[in-house]
Amino acid sequence: MSNSIYCSPTHLKFVVGDADARSVKIRKYGELLLPAGGMINGIITDEGIMTRFFAQVNNEYALGKEPTLLVINNNNIQAKRLEVPPVSEDMALEFIHREYSQYSEDENDNNIYDYTVLGGKGPSGGTQILAVAVARDLLDSYLRSLTSAGFDLKKIDIGLNCQIKLAKFMPQLQHGSIILVLVDERSLSLTLFENGNYVVSNRHRLTHTPDAPEITDEIGGNISSMIQFNKTQKDSAAITAAYIAGVTTAHIDALRFSLTYLGIDIQPLDMSEQIKLHDGAGSEGGVNFDSGNYLLNLGNLVKK
Repeated sequence: MSNSIYCSPTHLKFVVGDADARSVKIRKYGELLLPAGGMINGIITDEGIMTRFFAQVNNEYALGKEPTLLVINNNNIQAKRLEVPPVSEDMALEFIHREYSQYSEDENDNNIYDYTVLGGKGPSGGTQILAVAVARDLLDSYLRSLTSAGFDLKKIDIGLNCQIKLAKFMPQLQHGSIILVLVDERSLSLTLFENGNYVVSNRHRLTHTPDAPEITDEIGGNISSMIQFNKTQKDSAAITAAYIAGVTTAHIDALRFSLTYLGIDIQPLDMSEQIKLHDGAGSEGGVNFDSGNYLLNLGNLVKK
């Protein structure tokens, strides 16, 4: 068992569980309002406030008993698909460093670089990777706050990679060209996969709240834009479906109605076959588990 932790713009979300090749077994989950003044859009602004908050959560839910897997997901994280030659890990990291720094005039490079192998050969015969650059200060602030609060922090992942892992895990994301749509409060991410392989991802700041009627048109317009962009790409397959997480059934029905003209299938991302709740598993207040609300936590638990 591990506990997967993610701080959205307004809440800390945690899932305690484990995953195998076919399912995620959940023992405990919860969603807690973040303290005022501690974070802004996933960035810790006051370590004292957040350390005290994390310690309170740890004491109340005993999350320090299992290894902690953290997800971070904000616009300060740089991630892109690259092709690298068959070289050692150190040389691959140097390649990524050069890629990100070639257009920067900042001589004080404070980034941490890492990558994950996406699989498949690139156009030049090299290896396809997801190359990531994250500010060291961003990671260090989480590391200090969580460990000071008693968490056994073992891994830090990014939201995009959690979605990529889910695409290898969820059967409906592995056939054809599809868009995974994740609505995370006021943040919208659209990630395009082709036969389960990552192609591209876009993040948008939603101007409307989830309960506003205009939210349907805003989400739908961004889906339409990605479809139109895909049509301009050489050798790209036509997008056939969009799977949506993080919104209500009513919102999905409204999107399905308003986007009929696109000719694609619009469905909720149904994880009911993959989620296994332990007897007695639940959250404070008895709220039923909504996989779309914890999508990044779940992707964080999924093994490669």
